[in-house]
Amino acid sequence: EFVVVRHRPLLLFMFALAIRLLVIAFTHFDGLYGQDAFAYFEYARQIFVTPVGAPLPGPFYWPLGYPALASLFFHLTGLGPFGAQMASVLAGAGVAPLTFLITSEVTGNQGTQGTEGNWAAMAAGMIAAMSGQLLQSSLVIMADAAGVFWATLAAYALLRAARARPNGQPPGQPQGLPLLICAVALALAVITRWIFAGLILPFGVFAL
Repeated sequence: EFVVVRHRPLLLFMFALAIRLLVIAFTHFDGLYGQDAFAYFEYARQIFVTPVGAPLPGPFYWPLGYPALASLFFHLTGLGPFGAQMASVLAGAGVAPLTFLITSEVTGNQGTQGTEGNWAAMAAGMIAAMSGQLLQSSLVIMADAAGVFWATLAAYALLRAARARPNGQPPGQPQGLPLLICAVALALAVITRWIFAGLILPFGVFAL
């Protein structure tokens, strides 16, 4: 039972991923919906074919975080839309375990068996895994799911850093790493969707 509890984030990720892949398999949806998705896809392809060190393609209306992420998947899938779609699918599925971990931090039941907080964390993770809007965003070649993933990771890292503070840390074990992860993840969220710049102020106040 303890092993199952410890692996709940992984199980949630696999469950959320399976839902998304099943929907794609049954609907044969390639993630290209509307001109925005096509624009993201084409720019990601341009990034992929640009030689290392060469200037990037011309100006793009949105931030470059998502097209750059999607272009990485082309190394595994080729230049078809499936690679760019997988960037959204994996990011959307990753929100479920992060939601579980955030709820565990808030309730103070990190990995504890049989606690109300753990049940709350599992319920929160399941809601994130099956949420209709997040599921839809996970299937399209758009930046929404990736932005939410980076922002959620930043929130979890910030909570981890805060939990280490009240009880103190042994020498040589500062909480700087979670704060560094928070800063990097928040930066990635901002360069994926500009709207996440709105998190800089509350996150900064909370950290201080």
